[in-house]
Amino acid sequence: MDRRSALKKTGMLLGTGLTLTTSTTLLQSCLQDTKETWEPKFLSKEIARLVGEVVYLLIPDPDIPNSIKNVVPKYIDTVLLDYTGKEEQDKFIKEVNAFDSRCKKIMGKDFIACNDDQKITFLKKEEKHFVESREPTFYGTLKQMIFESFFRTEYGITQLLHFEALPGSYSGCIPMSDIGRIQHSNDVFKL
Repeated sequence: MDRRSALKKTGMLLGTGLTLTTSTTLLQSCLQDTKETWEPKFLSKEIARLVGEVVYLLIPDPDIPNSIKNVVPKYIDTVLLDYTGKEEQDKFIKEVNAFDSRCKKIMGKDFIACNDDQKITFLKKEEKHFVESREPTFYGTLKQMIFESFFRTEYGITQLLHFEALPGSYSGCIPMSDIGRIQHSNDVFKL
């Protein structure tokens, strides 16, 4: 065997070994337990679960991976803990409890205990109140937080919005028909 073919075979052997190792690691990561292990730092587990339920109902698209939807309550928890003052934190907790109490009054049980149809019916009532109200509502605030955090995920930016990595040209006033989606910059949030 000459030196050239020995080097080729060694290179192929190493490449196969690296590919096999990478493939094994990838498969193991796909097979890992996907059970949610996140512990909220500011929100109670019950409130975090309620927020998560609202996320799943407001973003019902089955094509969006659940792992992306799971980031939203984490983001809201982080924002409330690290970027809001004590007064705003207390107001959020008070309003989420009032939200749950309204659900109990209207639907006869807590939001979490309702089935999906009951939750949707209640959220439609909250949406109607939000649209008709001249004052900010908790539902409107929660909805805004959910969509802001969802559209800060890499998936939200790159798959659902028109994303062009900067630097690049910027055309500020272009028809939607030319791009088909809302244009967004490099603002990506990852947990």
